[in-house]
Amino acid sequence: MLRRIVQLFIIIAGGTIGFLYLPLLFQIIGFTKGTWIDQPFVAPYIGLILGAIILYLLSFWFVDYIVSFVQYLEKALLGAPLINLLFGGIGLTIGLLIAYLIYQPIYELQILVVSQTVPLFTMGLFGYLGF
Repeated sequence: MLRRIVQLFIIIAGGTIGFLYLPLLFQIIGFTKGTWIDQPFVAPYIGLILGAIILYLLSFWFVDYIVSFVQYLEKALLGAPLINLLFGGIGLTIGLLIAYLIYQPIYELQILVVSQTVPLFTMGLFGYLGF
């Protein structure tokens, strides 16, 4: 059952990616010039179908890895004390809130490298320290 649920999420992700990005790829390649796919309301749905089919076929290859990882996480969470999980989650939330408050002034600096990379590291650091 878990395998089918993971496949369903993979298919939905493939359809979403196809809906958003395959029409642009069609235009870049020139695939849609002079065809019925050139219509603005047709290309996203063709991309949706193609993306869902492609990731559905790929899901047979990597769904077992995802299911085994989820089962490993489930066993690890069931073995952990509830108090540690509760206070770890609260600490993680507080750490991420503090990192977000630090993120806002750094983003306003508009320095290309600093305003894009430093918030990522502060989120990771404060999230880790909070947990």
